[in-house]
Amino acid sequence: MIKKVVFAVCVFVLACSAVVFASESSIDFYVADAEKHDVIIYGSVPVDKTDSWLTISLLNPGFTADNADDADADVAVNSFKRVLLKEEDGMGDFSVKLRLRNVKTGTYTALLRTGAMEEPEELSIEYFIGDDVITLCENIASALESGDGEELAIHFTEDVLRLVGVRRTYLSDVSAEEICSLIDGSPSKPVDATLESIKRAIEEKVILDMAEKDELNELITTAPTDEQAMDVLSGGNFDAPSFKVLTKSAEKVVMAVADEVSGKSYANRTDFDSALNVSVLNNAIASAENYVVVRDVMNDFSELFETDYSDEYDDLSKTQKAKAEAELQKYIKNNKVKKPDDAAKKFLSIIEEIIEDSKSSSGSGKGGGGSSGSGGGGRVNVSSDIIKEVNTVDNSAGKLPFTDIEHVQWAQESIIALEKAGAVSGRAKMQFEPDATVTREEFVKMVVLALEIEPEELKEVVFADVLENDWFYPYVSKAYSSGIINGVTDLFFGTGYEITREEMAAILYRTAFNTEEEHNAEPVFSDKDNISEYASEAVAVLSNIGIINGKGNGMFEPKDSATRAEAAKVIYLVMQEIAKR
Repeated sequence: MIKKVVFAVCVFVLACSAVVFASESSIDFYVADAEKHDVIIYGSVPVDKTDSWLTISLLNPGFTADNADDADADVAVNSFKRVLLKEEDGMGDFSVKLRLRNVKTGTYTALLRTGAMEEPEELSIEYFIGDDVITLCENIASALESGDGEELAIHFTEDVLRLVGVRRTYLSDVSAEEICSLIDGSPSKPVDATLESIKRAIEEKVILDMAEKDELNELITTAPTDEQAMDVLSGGNFDAPSFKVLTKSAEKVVMAVADEVSGKSYANRTDFDSALNVSVLNNAIASAENYVVVRDVMNDFSELFETDYSDEYDDLSKTQKAKAEAELQKYIKNNKVKKPDDAAKKFLSIIEEIIEDSKSSSGSGKGGGGSSGSGGGGRVNVSSDIIKEVNTVDNSAGKLPFTDIEHVQWAQESIIALEKAGAVSGRAKMQFEPDATVTREEFVKMVVLALEIEPEELKEVVFADVLENDWFYPYVSKAYSSGIINGVTDLFFGTGYEITREEMAAILYRTAFNTEEEHNAEPVFSDKDNISEYASEAVAVLSNIGIINGKGNGMFEPKDSATRAEAAKVIYLVMQEIAKR
């Protein structure tokens, strides 16, 4: 068995690694988090189908395979992990994180065992912390300067400076002299630099060289973990917006970004970071599957924006926010921005247009947040059979279907009736959670089931956030096909958003009432000016016939989220209204 001693430089995330080849094994490691002393050991080892467990023991300095068994396990073993591997052609791939305890400078020995091994594979890690790292750099630089340290410097290059998981082959063009010269610009002045500046200087050289040679894609696809690949692409710049977004992005975004920034020559790290940030911003927003991702990307990049849109954005309703995010995505898909602030400027412009539209909207269509639909109640087939005998529901003590609705007596009958109709169920056993809020998809399901909505023809659902395998797909499909809902935008239905009181009113109005009629009604609430125009008539009509009420002090609170109890109550009242016809 071949043993190789390697150095791991660990203060300020100076991550590096070594490879051991013994039998057919290929074992490697890198420091994932130097502050927490997290080391990831990964590779491929022989396994047996009958015993596919891998055991990794990381021994404290002073202990090796020869004497570990003779010592107290608590004294000898620093960290331990046992994992089950998937066997394929007699080998098993693995990636295991170990956290060092009682860390100090010294040689740690990792022992890897599987049932297919006659004896464990052994990996020694020379671990330096604190000022010991600076001393190491100083010694190597001095040896180089005297001409006596070439071999030591080569060893240092190959085995120590494997930053953030970069494979040794990617550092092959970085000589020992170059590395030491990066330390404050001179091999003779290593102690004048901080470890962070040493790390960053080497990272910059590696990342810029790889970008120019168009090797970033190869690096990413061969990285042991996704986190490591993101780390390398961002050059270890953990605070950069691009890194935050990349770690949350799908592989297609990462690869698209690598393609865009590769094959080009960058004068310095600042130029590379600028290109990276713009590429990540464009690709992450353009490929977002829903508006929540768009919002998160803009939040992550906010530190790079000169244009402030926060006040105007905060004044939007939830559905208006979704509309703004969807419009921004549509724009960036067709017009990639050249600098981050261009996205912020466009976003502000979109928000201002939405605000202006909401002031002048006539209420037809989706204007100003028409998440509640486009009308067409006459196209909905509603059966009143399910409300038969609802007035005889037994809601006496001990007969309630849920144990947590006693405090909402005003909604008990409604909840029980909808439960009998199969329109609601508990979120846990015997728990209705009446005070919890309702999402848009949950409310649509309640309406479709309670009122037995059956459209004449099902239309194709075109929303990006409503997929055929989603539990709510059939309900959204029926509601959309019946004309009682639209999306918050042309792209998104609004999955996951809590439904507002005005949205709830508008959906029920368009479901059960003929919106072609001229009702000439206006809301009587003191906050009627806060009601969106698309919902104004709905709130007025439903309040006049007693289906909806205010929340005290003459206030309707149109933008408040509706609770499950409130949703059950208004749906049940609509059921009763239908029964009178």
